[in-house]
Amino acid sequence: DGVFQTLPMSQIKVLPDGSVDLSGLMDPLAGTPNVPAGQVIPIFDPAVSFANYGGVAKQFPGNIIPANEVSKAGLNTLLNFFAQPNLPGTDNGWFNNFQFHYPNLYHQKQADARLDQNFSDKDRLSVVFHYNDSQSLTDNIYYGHTVVPGADDTDFANNQLSGAQEYAVSETHLFSTRFVNELRFGYTRYYIDQYSLLSGHDYSTQYGMANIAVPGIAATDAYPYIDLYSGYFTGGSSYKPLLLQDHNVQISDNVVLSGIGRHEFKFGGDFRRLNSFPYFTIFPTGFQYYGAYFSPSTSDPTFGYFNANAWFPNGGSDISDLLVGLPFATDIGLQL
Repeated sequence: DGVFQTLPMSQIKVLPDGSVDLSGLMDPLAGTPNVPAGQVIPIFDPAVSFANYGGVAKQFPGNIIPANEVSKAGLNTLLNFFAQPNLPGTDNGWFNNFQFHYPNLYHQKQADARLDQNFSDKDRLSVVFHYNDSQSLTDNIYYGHTVVPGADDTDFANNQLSGAQEYAVSETHLFSTRFVNELRFGYTRYYIDQYSLLSGHDYSTQYGMANIAVPGIAATDAYPYIDLYSGYFTGGSSYKPLLLQDHNVQISDNVVLSGIGRHEFKFGGDFRRLNSFPYFTIFPTGFQYYGAYFSPSTSDPTFGYFNANAWFPNGGSDISDLLVGLPFATDIGLQL
């Protein structure tokens, strides 16, 4: 259990015609020194700013983003991948507004075996076997509170399968009381599979996030990692699915010769073959960062509106940038 944050949903109104009313979106620092109480964040039309190379700013009338400028993917992200606040929160409801509880699941199977066989006073065989298999599931912070189950994986959550097997055989042969040979063979197999809670379902296409899913590439069937400047996270993973397998073989043979005066000599050989098969990519479904200090796409590029003490000094916000579909930065990995 704990307290986290989600978007101040009560300050965001989706109107019947598809436009989004942000006339109630207050600056988080409104009511603090030098920021008037009830200060609404003015949202500026990025189409006007971009068309005039940042030389002209025009606030959306009524602080309402018209339907034709609302991003389908951005709106769907807001409505389906974020939880509703369940606490009043702090800073005008922006932070510490969500109490979370999510389950953790862990299952493990373990087995060990050993066999020792003395064939004679001079020959001994030992066989050892170890087996471990586990499954762990750490659910998402918004667990049970989003339209999309597991919506906010963002690497805080994890669905993991792992296992290991180890076989070791050793044979000790005594040629004499001074001359001993030890032959060893070992084989280990290890795997770990980590999946996003969104893996296996093409939420990107379903919710209008274009150019993410690639047919035939399972790693792209999820949703982008969404990061907002004010500290909100949702969506998929930065690296999952991660599939890793190791198959390792070792053979060694050692001869010990003792009783040579005060000395003991040991010599032999060791062969190891290590095989590792990692399968993953960074940001397989992409990373999108919205809003930045002084730089939201929906801010006033002319600084006609400016308050250095506000959370968003020249207006605009990460939320409005998400709604118009204009991230500050994007990354997408090699989709393998």
